[in-house]
Amino acid sequence: MGTLGGIKIKGIRYKPRNFGFYFNMVEGNYNGIKDNADVLIMGLGRIKRNTIVNSLYDLNKSYKYYNGSNLLKPGATASKIVNGVKGAGKLVKRLGPVGSFLTAGNIVNEIATDSWDAHTIIDGALLTTTAVVATVAAAPVVAAVAVGTVIYGAIDYVFDVGDKIDSLIGRESRFGKWLGSLF
Repeated sequence: MGTLGGIKIKGIRYKPRNFGFYFNMVEGNYNGIKDNADVLIMGLGRIKRNTIVNSLYDLNKSYKYYNGSNLLKPGATASKIVNGVKGAGKLVKRLGPVGSFLTAGNIVNEIATDSWDAHTIIDGALLTTTAVVATVAAAPVVAAVAVGTVIYGAIDYVFDVGDKIDSLIGRESRFGKWLGSLF
């Protein structure tokens, strides 16, 4: 029991976690943030430069009406935005292999510690499919698989789809226990 400003409080016990917990946390956050950034960059990359210039021109016009001066130069600013999005896209593409290695390491860790579940199988299938398609398929097929994987990763990070899959068909679900009883 400790005190905080004269008020007695119960001490908070710190429960040490194993390496797998931290590895899983790093892998999930790294890939989730990278995938969400990739989706954002893909969306921004589809906006035409003229649309950006027109939007900035309208913004500038409104600003000038209220403040009497220009806020920015729409053409130059649009070029900076387009170039920034291209540069960010190149950076995210370079970060992709790190995420793949983290996912592979997480799968190995979950199998080694017998903590694997349905999400582990799905992550392994996506990782394997992406690797196989990237080595043998044509560019449009590789792009389609990569976009699908990125979108799944972003949705999983935001809505925690992996845990929902585990609760529906994982080892501890009714389906998983029934399936385990067959073998």
